[in-house]
Amino acid sequence: MATKWQEIDLSVCRHFAKTFQSPMIQVIVGKPPSENDDKAKNFIPQRSYGLHIDKLEAASEYFKGLFSFNGKEMETKEIRLEDGFENSLDFDAFDAFVQFLYTGSFDGPEAGDRTSNDGDAHAVLAAYVWALADRLIANGLKAEALSKLRKRYDGHEAGRISTPNIAHIVQKLYGSSLRPYSPQQINEDGSNSVLCCSSACINHIASSVADKQGYCDGCWEAQNHIDGGYRNSTVRSITASYVGSRLSKYRDDPRFRELLRDYGEFSEDLVMSSLSSMSRSTMVSLHD
Repeated sequence: MATKWQEIDLSVCRHFAKTFQSPMIQVIVGKPPSENDDKAKNFIPQRSYGLHIDKLEAASEYFKGLFSFNGKEMETKEIRLEDGFENSLDFDAFDAFVQFLYTGSFDGPEAGDRTSNDGDAHAVLAAYVWALADRLIANGLKAEALSKLRKRYDGHEAGRISTPNIAHIVQKLYGSSLRPYSPQQINEDGSNSVLCCSSACINHIASSVADKQGYCDGCWEAQNHIDGGYRNSTVRSITASYVGSRLSKYRDDPRFRELLRDYGEFSEDLVMSSLSSMSRSTMVSLHD
């Protein structure tokens, strides 16, 4: 008598195996070499990756749109990403993207389990990965990079990020991103934006009324920034806050002052962050 087959849940197994049933495409990263590049000591050769189309579509809106267009890339089975890969960290960021495609994560900063210098390097990598994810519209990777960067900023036991490395982070983040809205766009919109509260306030929304019961000071303050024409992205905001909280350590370094001169929006965010910290301290003292 034949034994009846007992059905079991193989959905995870089948989902994993489905990846390898997807067609593949070559993604070539970096610029092709020229005669001068071959002789240059700092020239980085192109890297070629054989990647599954299903994985690329699932992780990146950029690749998804490219494949749906069904252009020459689908005919040649080759995608070239030449611009934006200027140094080894840009290539390392794409390596991290590939790791994320197949594992759902990438190696990055974890507070408390690395030395200060190693943590610095991973924080810089996280910033480069965030910038790449923003470019590829890879929101999952972007969130992962932001989380790892935030962990390094919050990891007080890991020590202060060195000036050269914080310069790397600022240059990449501010050179690769824009503010969510300009003041002109906000004024033209005319809408009264409402923020979700990140603190444990009662109603979890912001208020433009300072003494309204149940709203935290942070949301009230952020709403006033928006009403005044100032918005910021999370990655820029947490970077400026991190630097602002350690400004006395950075300001004596001429390299840091050069960074302030070169990146005006970072300087603006630094001022807003410092004023926010002072405002919160004042409010706490008034409430006590």
